[in-house]
Amino acid sequence: MDIKCPNCGNSDNIDRNLKCQTCGSQLQFDEDTNTYILKLIDCPSCGHPNSSAANFCSKCREKLSTEEPVQVTVEEKKDDKSKKVLIGIFSTIVILLLILFTHRPGEKLEPIVSADLIANNNKLPVNSQSLIKPVPVKTTKPVAKTKGPRMDVVFCVDTTGSMGDEIDIIKSQLLTMVEEIQQGNPAPSVRFGVVAYKDRGDEYVTKDYPLIQDIKETQKIINSLTAKGGGDYPESVNEALHVAIDKMNWDKEQNVKKIIFLIGDASPHMDYPDDFDYKKEIAVATKKGIMINTISCSGMQDDGNQYFQEVANATNGNFEYLTYKYVYEDDNGKKQVVLNQAGVNYMVEDRYAEDESWKEGARDMAKSKKAKEYRPSSETGTASTYSSITGGGSSSAPPPPQVNNLDSIITQTLKNEAVKEGVIY
Repeated sequence: MDIKCPNCGNSDNIDRNLKCQTCGSQLQFDEDTNTYILKLIDCPSCGHPNSSAANFCSKCREKLSTEEPVQVTVEEKKDDKSKKVLIGIFSTIVILLLILFTHRPGEKLEPIVSADLIANNNKLPVNSQSLIKPVPVKTTKPVAKTKGPRMDVVFCVDTTGSMGDEIDIIKSQLLTMVEEIQQGNPAPSVRFGVVAYKDRGDEYVTKDYPLIQDIKETQKIINSLTAKGGGDYPESVNEALHVAIDKMNWDKEQNVKKIIFLIGDASPHMDYPDDFDYKKEIAVATKKGIMINTISCSGMQDDGNQYFQEVANATNGNFEYLTYKYVYEDDNGKKQVVLNQAGVNYMVEDRYAEDESWKEGARDMAKSKKAKEYRPSSETGTASTYSSITGGGSSSAPPPPQVNNLDSIITQTLKNEAVKEGVIY
């Protein structure tokens, strides 16, 4: 069976101890699902389960300790001691041979090794007046730690009225996302920029904020975004791509990673006069070395998904469907957890109400049999998660609040790109 790391997706660098040498994750075999899963460790402060590759708790941010005490047997200690003695004796023989072959007749023999050193390490009865005495050892300065890779990241975000949940995730999780990305060794240096877009006739069509390294200032920019406008379905996505690719202050050095996250729930207008040709914009992005990752949000129709997939594929980016989580109580008072991805509902265990590992995505969970697809027989189209699971619910009960995994998709994508540049997590 091929072993694939659930954290980074690598299948070529898993050692015999089931540790991923790419991202540092510890794997274990799950007999219930007959698959390899991440070994979780409980936070010593709050008890929250975390990946074995994590350095800090994803819930309370306390430092995790993943080291296990090493048990050394008496036999191992004896073997180790014997090895040291043999190494010491061998070193002494080598030194004496060097003296023998390099010494010139009539030349005074210069001491090179301490008698006390040999006597203490090898238990040999060496006279302290021996010719073997210490000489200065040259030392070298420690090598400076390599600088982390540089990354330019632009969020190109639909800010029309239906995008409130997605914008709220970026607002609430941006600092946590950056903190996790910079836990790598060496830590990446990241600049963030923002392109907000709506549609013609709205408050604005596009609004751009240049790439900066001040994360607190970026947080203020994200916090200023509001989801409103966008009366019809299509939006000015083509113009937004043009601004993100052509108008932002991208670093011109080739070794700098250049990444766009196009986040939206609607296809572009293709009927506007004097609009930008997205195929030409893709060609410019490719020439500049810009990767465009596209994220399809709830409500996106097929034409929009096809557009997002084309843009991502043409620039070596990734296309992702967001996963949404709903937690509610059924008529019997039992907690239910429902995931929705690409308009399909999945039932999962109630532990995922708190367990953040659902953010890997509903489809991936279904592949590992941790989620079960739910399709009511009466469902003829793509219904909302809440109505299709509960049968419509009561008119007095509002739909349960939802969260999504946008932060996880962005964070994992940036970590994967950093790993390609030699960063270790």
